[in-house]
This record gives sequence, structure tokens and C-alpha cells, in this order.
Amino acid sequence: MNLSPDAHWQVLKSLVPGASDRQSGDTAALAQSGRVTVKDGASLLADAAEEIGLHLNEKIERRLHAERRVSAGRPIRLMTIDQINTYLEKSRQPQDPQALAGQVRGLIHEASAQRQGLAYGAHHPRKPTERYLLLQRAALTARAEKLSPRVVEQLEDAIAHLEAQAGPRVFADLASIDEGARFGESSEDISRFQDSVHAILSKPSLIQAFQEALTLADQNGRRLDSAVQNLMQALGDCLATQGVVRDRTLLEALVNELFHLKYLNTLFVDAKSVIRDVRRRQPRRQKHPEHDDGSVIR
Repeated sequence: MNLSPDAHWQVLKSLVPGASDRQSGDTAALAQSGRVTVKDGASLLADAAEEIGLHLNEKIERRLHAERRVSAGRPIRLMTIDQINTYLEKSRQPQDPQALAGQVRGLIHEASAQRQGLAYGAHHPRKPTERYLLLQRAALTARAEKLSPRVVEQLEDAIAHLEAQAGPRVFADLASIDEGARFGESSEDISRFQDSVHAILSKPSLIQAFQEALTLADQNGRRLDSAVQNLMQALGDCLATQGVVRDRTLLEALVNELFHLKYLNTLFVDAKSVIRDVRRRQPRRQKHPEHDDGSVIR
């Protein structure tokens, strides 16, 4: 049996004894006072349907967002403040605490003002890794200050989007910073070292690795041994980090070849050192022997 909205309303009123009489009296009194506009049953049902529709839309949107997060392949990697600060210290990049705090507040403000997506302005870092660390710091700040879940969600969505766009490069930088800091004395040296790691990861061959090692070494080649050593260790760290390496088998073979190259270079350096020591200890030979009186024997 199908009932009209008004019929539904009448059935509901009949379930409460005296509801009709009380409602009629209350409705008349309120209407005479002019303080409220009374809606009929159909209007109330329409309002309820609208509220239910909004609630369902919100649930659907949350579900779709969750599915988007899952479809990325894995949840985002949330860092700690200590991890962020450690990276920045090892990269030897000059940091202005006030400027950094201003950038974090700027991101949080953007996340609060926009409904979807963060529009990066010119004041945000251009390098993916620096932008990634800034987003991580902003998300941690928003969580610590118990800001709106929507703000935290916006920031974490931005992190997930950046991971999808430049994840391998960002994670390679994070994995190679230790060896970069051991090799380089300045932020430029460390950045150059990480660029070499990216070049090898994009083309994992012994020729490419040796070319990058030669580029990192001094003109006289004195740092060739340390360049090969640090590159080999950095590539090993990348192998141990999820989301960096596309072809693990190829890179593992390359690391083994670099180990042999490092071993051969060490043997070569040691052999040169032994030859120098032997030459230094040997007395110089005279071209012609001499008599006891000093005259030359012909």
C-alpha cells in the first residue's frame, strides 16, 4: 500500500495520543505570535530527505577518498620532526627557522581555505624533496595542533600526490643523504652526489656509474676511490628502501660490479704506493762505476 506524504504524516501523528490536539493548539499559538513558520508534513519529509541525502553524499565522498588513497598502492609515509631535521642538517642547507615556520603556516592556511588540492605558490620550494619535507612538517603541525580533519586530509593528500609524481626521486634522496653527507663538504657537493645517484638509478649500468664516479672525483682523480665507495653504499641503501628501485636485479648486479671495481682500484692504488716506497728506499745507481781514486772506469 502506497501512502502520500501527508498520509504518512497523519499515521505518525495517530501513534501519539493527543498529538493532533496539542499540535493544533501549539501551531495556532505560534502562528499568531509570528515567531515561526509552520511546515506541513510533506515539507518536513522533504527536509528530512535532503538531510539524509547530504549525509549520504558526505559518506560517499569519504569512501571515494579512501578508495583513492588505497588505489595509490600504499599509505603515505609519515615522517617525524627529528627525521626531517636530521635530513636538513645532513644536507647542509642553510635554514631560517622563521622563514620555515612561515612556509608551514602558509601551507596550513592554503589547506584551510581550499576545498580540493593545494596550489603551490612561488614561495614554496621547487625541488620535490624539499617540498615533500615541508608538507610532512605541515601535516605533523596540523595533527599536533588538532586542527580540522579536513586540513590534515588536504595536507596528506598533497603528500600522496607528490609521492605519486616524484616518489622514487624523493625516497632516493632520503636514502642517499647519509653517503652524500660523508662525501660532500657543502650543500652543492651533496646535491651533485644525489644527482649522480639519480642518474645511475635511471640508467643502471657500470659505464654510467663509472662516468658519475669520474664526475664526482677531483680532476687529479684523488677522490675516485671514495666516490665509488660512497656511490656503492648509497645504491645499496636505495635497494633497501621501498619505492626507489624499479629493477632490483639489475641494480643488485651493478652494486656487485661496483664492488669489484672498487676492489681493483684499491689494488691499483696499493700497487702504486708499494712501487713508490721501493723506489724511495733503493739507492740511486750510478751510470758508470768508479776507481778507488775517483776516476771513471771505461
